[in-house]
Amino acid sequence: MYDLDAIAADILRKGLARADELEAKAAQLRSSLADPAFLRARAEAQVRAEQNASWWEAEEAFPADARNLIWAGTATDLATGQGVTSRSLVTYARSEAEFRRKFARRTAPQFADILKLDEPERAWAQQRWAGENRPAALSIFIEHHLNYS
Repeated sequence: MYDLDAIAADILRKGLARADELEAKAAQLRSSLADPAFLRARAEAQVRAEQNASWWEAEEAFPADARNLIWAGTATDLATGQGVTSRSLVTYARSEAEFRRKFARRTAPQFADILKLDEPERAWAQQRWAGENRPAALSIFIEHHLNYS
């Protein structure tokens, strides 16, 4: 049978240890936030990141009647010793930039940067999603990983 008292004591010990770790991290964060040099360094890093943003990262203002078009694209990442990962997205978007932002939210900004638009996939989706029964929102995301090592 199980020794419930021993299991409960182990849960308590591990839980208190984790709470102590979190309290230490919170104290460290409070200390950092009280340091003007830390805050300035973080602000400078944020400005640098915003200045280095990709063209597609800026939000756009669309007219109320802007049409959602079907977009498709794929980004492939090859890592030595890890194989290759291909990520594809087919979805509605009002512009290529909006499509890349949607892709980045599902993957990462660096993949939206290397994204290649895929006309055959777009045409495939157009055939299936067109017409009066067109869905209001629909997307297909595929992540395919191959390891050759």
